[in-house]
Amino acid sequence: MSDRSPDIQDAPPKPSPDDAIDQSRRKLTGAALGVSAIFTLASRPVLATNCVAPSAAASGNLSHHGTPPNCGGCKDWSYWKTHAHPLKREKFHASACFPKKRTGRANWGDKTIKNVLDNNNYGNSPDEANPVSREFAVTLLNIRAGHLPREVLDEMKLEQMWNEWIDTGKFSPQAGVNWDANKIVMYLQGLQN
Repeated sequence: MSDRSPDIQDAPPKPSPDDAIDQSRRKLTGAALGVSAIFTLASRPVLATNCVAPSAAASGNLSHHGTPPNCGGCKDWSYWKTHAHPLKREKFHASACFPKKRTGRANWGDKTIKNVLDNNNYGNSPDEANPVSREFAVTLLNIRAGHLPREVLDEMKLEQMWNEWIDTGKFSPQAGVNWDANKIVMYLQGLQN
């Protein structure tokens, strides 16, 4: 028969005071890292992400099934301003994507897509809404040049975005989410490299 009782034998050893301090540091460090990670994720600019459809950008769903689309070939405004493309000669409001015009939001009259790209007024005036019109024009040029994958954005979806923005002053990529002109610009610029 043993002098030791089973309760004493199965009890874990008491931690030394140094171990208790180390444990509390580990817990504090772990908590601090968790908070840091949460702040990092929460502050990520979702609309400025590359190569996702509007609904994915609005929901923050940046995952892809299979190979993710690549928008690396997309060009920005400065590229299209100086490079030729036959579409640049078309009248902005005569193009298939931007037929609607309305004074106060975007009325480019008889100006061409090149005129929209050349406009240096990067603010919104009553007759020439910029940078929204400019970013729509850049996106259309990228789509037509084959730089933007269809699963991300095609001409039909771009036209729907334009018409909704012209009619309401906003675009809803999904129910309950509304993008104003600034968010539309952020999204469209996020598609460019």
